[in-house]
This record gives sequence, structure tokens and C-alpha cells, in this order.
Amino acid sequence: MKDAIFTLKKVDKFYSDSNERVGIFDKLDMTIKDGEFCAILGPSGSGKTTLLNILGGVDTINSGEIWFRDTRIDNLNQSQLTRWRAQNVGFIFQQFNLISLLSAQQNVELPLLMTKLTRTERQRKVAAALELVGLTDRAKHKPAQLSGGQQQRVAIARALVADLPVLLCDEPTGNLDRDTSNEVLETLRLLNKDFGKSIIMVTHDQTAQSFARTSFRLDKGTFIEEVLLACA
Repeated sequence: MKDAIFTLKKVDKFYSDSNERVGIFDKLDMTIKDGEFCAILGPSGSGKTTLLNILGGVDTINSGEIWFRDTRIDNLNQSQLTRWRAQNVGFIFQQFNLISLLSAQQNVELPLLMTKLTRTERQRKVAAALELVGLTDRAKHKPAQLSGGQQQRVAIARALVADLPVLLCDEPTGNLDRDTSNEVLETLRLLNKDFGKSIIMVTHDQTAQSFARTSFRLDKGTFIEEVLLACA
């Protein structure tokens, strides 16, 4: 599909436990448009996080095809996949995964340390990312000195500092209260609408769903509903 950022074709995914085979996906088809803000919903065990990990290249499939734009990624070797992931995908988790001994600025800089950017170039990118999420005045603060919402926004800044086209979000508001969740979701919506980031968000939160433009509902590894959300 020409305007798709991810396309899944007849994807099978299962785990083997002793003599038992546990199926996750059976001939799953899916298309996510470039520049989309997509929410993936469903009960526990429906395959939401597995799907996110497959899209991010951190989990494998048993058969089928996964395409990122015009590149098939399911048959890349580990080195190629690591390079592809570093160039295209940022991750945001329910657990903020910040390093407690580092400041917000230093946490955001981490993905850039493996690049060829100079220190000045890294600092410029970090400052821009923190400004984008409204945390310029918290750059020197360590995670323990930040609220939960601020920590999640640091995590968002870390995910977007390398200017990657895709953000994969696994329950990004799961540890936050309602008001703080809305602040984080507004930040994600801004990144999608004003900066063209493709955002794929797994969530149990019906309110979080309302911030997306498209909603997919999974049940037992099968899409049972796809809804275009006009309010986003």
C-alpha cells in the first residue's frame, strides 16, 4: 500500500510451551497509514503488546510478511534489524525506564551517544526535544525530582530526539492520573498533527483512545473492529 507505514500480510505468531503450542496471531492482516495516530485496544492476552514488539522488530513472527514502507523487515538479519530500528522507531513504555542517576537532559541524550554527532549537535537536539515536551526548565532535574507526567514526557523526548518517524507506545498513561495522562496524550497528539510522527499506541484506556485518529480492537489475536475517530 503506497501510503502505508506498516503492512502485515498473513502473519502467524505462536509460542511453544512444552508440548503445547500457544497461538497469538493466525494469518493476521493489518495496514497502518503513514502519519497515523493509531490506538490498539483489547483485553489482556489479546496480543496487543506482542503486536507492538513485532512492529518494532524486537519480536519475530513464525510466518507471513511485515513491511515498513517499501522495506520488508521480517527477513532482516539481527544486525540489519538493529540498524533499521535505530533509524526508524522510538519506544515509549508504561514504565518510564529513565536512569535515576542521570538528569532529564542526560536521559534524553542517551540515544544520540552512539551516533557521530558532536557534543554541541547532541546538546542542540536534546534542548529542542525538551522544549517540544515543555520541560526546558527541568533539564537538570533527575527523575526523582520530577512528577510522573514529567518523567513520561522525558521518555517521550528521549524517543523523539533522533527525529525518528515512528513512536511505539505501550500503555504510556498506565501509571498516571487522569489529568497527567491527558497532558501526555496531548503531547503525543501534537507530535502527530504538527510534526507528522506516526504513533501506534497500545492502551486499555478508553480516554486515550479518543486522542487517536484510528482505533483497532484486538480479541484473541484477531482484529474485530477498526474505527476512524472523527474527534481527533
